[in-house]
Amino acid sequence: MGHVLELGRRVALQPMDAHCHDITVALYRDLAPGGTPFYAFHSYSCHPDAGLRLDFLAAAACHLGGMVASGARAHAVAWPCGAAHLSATRRLFVEVCKLAGPALPALRPPEADEARSGARYHVEGLGAGRYRLSADAPGDMSVRLRTIAGGFGKLAEMAVDEAAGPAVAFPCGHDHDRLVALLLPRALNARAAMREEESVAGRGVLVAPSAQNQPN
Repeated sequence: MGHVLELGRRVALQPMDAHCHDITVALYRDLAPGGTPFYAFHSYSCHPDAGLRLDFLAAAACHLGGMVASGARAHAVAWPCGAAHLSATRRLFVEVCKLAGPALPALRPPEADEARSGARYHVEGLGAGRYRLSADAPGDMSVRLRTIAGGFGKLAEMAVDEAAGPAVAFPCGHDHDRLVALLLPRALNARAAMREEESVAGRGVLVAPSAQNQPN
């Protein structure tokens, strides 16, 4: 009989994974013995493909977001800087759950196009976790760039420095190039991205198989 595991704090949920028989997948946050936060993909599903799906999701988080495998638990990943980056991790969870697999996609470039304005936006690494935003577009784009910088602040809890281009920075002081490239298209419309996260998370709850088998 299934049982509830001590997995830490659940921080994200995919109630029905359309790419793996509608299994429920969740992301848990916990601390390694040395105190470093890590995240583990987990499903209570007994479907034979569930383990392979969790393997893929963890690998995709490393590939697209720049996380690294953690030996703390099965299907566990962590940020190489040792920080939690909770908001960014939740966004990364949503992005990797969209992937069908099993092949990993190409890395995102550090640029994104915006159909409405016809502009192309870029992020340039400045070192120590700082990134400058710029745009290829006619006219003054300073207001739009500040808005996009604010989007990074909402999605990844990055600090915004309007005087530097503008620029955004990770509080950890470490570079996360792949994550920034992944987030850029979402930062163009951060409100819609956050609504998407809330919508996905609100579709259901994760319970152990023993609880799922109980009558209503």
